[in-house]
Amino acid sequence: MKNKLHVSLSILLLSSFLLTSCTKEDFKGAEYRLPKALYITTGMNYGNGTIAEGILLAIKAFNRHGIPTRLENREIILNESSLSHFDIIIMMTASEYHDADRKHSLVHMTDVEMEILNRWVENGGTLVAGDNLGRFRMNGSDRSEYTHGNLGPVEWRLAKAFGVTLSERNLSGFSIEGILGKGEKEILLTSSENRWSMVPDTSGVKNMQVIADWKKNDTTYPAITNHGYGKGRAILLATSYLLHPSNNGGYSGAADIEQFFDFVAETKMSESKSDIKLSPWPMGKSYAMTITFDAEGDIQNYQQIKNFTLTEGVKAVYFVNPNLDSNVQNAIRLDKPLIASNGFDQINMNDKGFHSSQMNLLMNAQYWNCRFYGYRFPLGIAGFPGLLGLYKEKYLYDISISLDQISEIKGSAVPYNIPITNSGFEAIPHPTSFYCSSDIIEISPILKDDYTFFARLINTDTYPSEEMEKDSRLYQSHLMNTLHQVIKPAAGVVNYFGHLAATGHNDVTLRPLSVLLNTAKRDSAWITPPDSIALWRSRLLKTEFFTSVNSNSIKINVKTDNSTQLSSVALSVDKSFKKFKSNGIDVKFIQREKEYFAVFDAANGTEIVLSRD
Repeated sequence: MKNKLHVSLSILLLSSFLLTSCTKEDFKGAEYRLPKALYITTGMNYGNGTIAEGILLAIKAFNRHGIPTRLENREIILNESSLSHFDIIIMMTASEYHDADRKHSLVHMTDVEMEILNRWVENGGTLVAGDNLGRFRMNGSDRSEYTHGNLGPVEWRLAKAFGVTLSERNLSGFSIEGILGKGEKEILLTSSENRWSMVPDTSGVKNMQVIADWKKNDTTYPAITNHGYGKGRAILLATSYLLHPSNNGGYSGAADIEQFFDFVAETKMSESKSDIKLSPWPMGKSYAMTITFDAEGDIQNYQQIKNFTLTEGVKAVYFVNPNLDSNVQNAIRLDKPLIASNGFDQINMNDKGFHSSQMNLLMNAQYWNCRFYGYRFPLGIAGFPGLLGLYKEKYLYDISISLDQISEIKGSAVPYNIPITNSGFEAIPHPTSFYCSSDIIEISPILKDDYTFFARLINTDTYPSEEMEKDSRLYQSHLMNTLHQVIKPAAGVVNYFGHLAATGHNDVTLRPLSVLLNTAKRDSAWITPPDSIALWRSRLLKTEFFTSVNSNSIKINVKTDNSTQLSSVALSVDKSFKKFKSNGIDVKFIQREKEYFAVFDAANGTEIVLSRD
């Protein structure tokens, strides 16, 4: 027994030595962390979990580059430990980003917060901010009030990170000309009459790139600047509305804004010498799909969907409440499929206070004798009291904010964590105002659902077969357009949300889902229930991947809390890597379309060395 133990220990020590000696002797360069992005916002003032359109576009762009994004409110600035886990911070100062009340306005900042941001940039972070960031003190006074409209490093501490001093100028008749992100040089904004703005002075500053200028005849001022400060950089925009779509009060098109965030992502990732990118989904899957149903319908509808999912080998989630057909309820209790909550009473929960909303959650859980993890608000209308209840009861996800980014920018192609607030655009917030950034993941369903296209099933007694066939083709086309135009380019989630009474009516009404599902299978998408998606996104944000390189190898270290594990995490790597060493972790090399991935299970302390020979 002693000899066996001795041999086992020897093998363990030898393997540990081989890995440790390789990492100590060969990897002497700087360690690089795969980036994460932080968007500082409290969400929209409606309190329903929606966020500004510019944020939705940022999340899409960053997700394409394998950069997880978290939404937080400004309290995180004062927590330098939490701030240090992020590599990109976006801070917009426009009303659509919930910037009006002083408690959370980014126009109003303390000297302490600005110095923390300076240190964060100096240590390697990339800060992107709009005009007037920190211009006002928390008491409402203008920092430039006693300096003749100027902001320097004494009054405005962020002058160090941005590398500029600011002066207020009348820009009537000026235009901004330059590049937003990766686009061509063009006129980005034509100023209105009597426009006064803070203009940066970049004269004599090193490590400064002027991306765009204010121009009028022969007069030129910097408008968008990119300053290298310490190990990081700070990008200052002439106005936050350059990152807000023109269809909702901003100055840029959606494609231009996404290109800007592509530029930010690629600039940050170019700091690495490894060219490694994190895949948003397990096994390097290009996007995810989930199937969800309102369980409204009869037992024949339920059996139609049940048989379909069994045949296809997929799991659907049924959103339930006590008002369902009794036969459907009995079948669900007997079959025990995956279920989520649709509330006890089918009411607009915005009309109720927190107590009533909380009771609605708890009574439905009691009725179904179930610990729910997913929710869809009754009538699909989310609100602050209900979101606060979900937050208190530790729900994983909600699917109430519908996605439409074909006709307008609404809902998210990529899941995001929901910020919660009960405050609006007050200049001074109410003493009971509440803000928090929850871990509830919003997984947006496609806006136009089966009831939209098969409305005659609900509204009339007759539905000619040729009309049903036509509507089915229209629905199928809508689903496929959303998949190809919105979901796949964002590497996001297609959430099919239907109703048993419509999708489960017959084979014709079921066909759009069948075609969508078969397309996802051919694309090798990750087809999974929404709770798996929510857990994956939450764990991805908690996990950090560090890389370092030598001439022939890449070392990867994983850091997270001890309770977090990611199965089949995929890192995009060069095809030349064929071998690996690890501390007991198996690595698979797979190819999907044009990308080559190293796939492994990640936990705190996981260490892998990929080599070419």
